[in-house]
Amino acid sequence: QPLSAYRDSFLVQLYFAHTLPPEQLDALLAEQARLHEERLAVYRAVPLPTLDELNGQRDHLAQRLTLELGLALEQAQLEWIARAREVLAADAAE
Repeated sequence: QPLSAYRDSFLVQLYFAHTLPPEQLDALLAEQARLHEERLAVYRAVPLPTLDELNGQRDHLAQRLTLELGLALEQAQLEWIARAREVLAADAAE
């Protein structure tokens, strides 16, 4: 099965963000971070046993793996946003 296309309106905004003042661009990134933190909190609250706790219980294994992907993707987004904010702040300071 082919990979799904990744479409994110935030990335479109970011691609053209060079026209924004630095403060507005940082606010855009801060808002995205807030949204990803909220989603990460929701995922962390899902009551599924960890992989170690499952001990071969296959009925929840795929659900747990799906949840772990969601957690990893949200964490990666947050790390990327933090890096982007650092890079853009350094650039604005020059």
